[in-house]
Amino acid sequence: MNVLDLHGKTHHEARNLVENFVLSNQTPIKIITGNSHKMKVIVKEVVEKYEMYYFPEHFGNFGAYIIQDKTINESIYE
Repeated sequence: MNVLDLHGKTHHEARNLVENFVLSNQTPIKIITGNSHKMKVIVKEVVEKYEMYYFPEHFGNFGAYIIQDKTINESIYE
């Protein structure tokens, strides 16, 4: 799984990095936001723009999201 770590990035940089990362990698992918509320919002906005699923990684790390393409999950339920 490809990982993007946003630690040390500005909010402006993060938006561009997340968008490029989401578009150039096959899901599932992981994006590390840390505890920044604004970084989490940026990730959610970009992921929703491209109609993908996102959910927090729960294994002791609430500052990371797993991103999944909806088309992959939709075929499971049909």
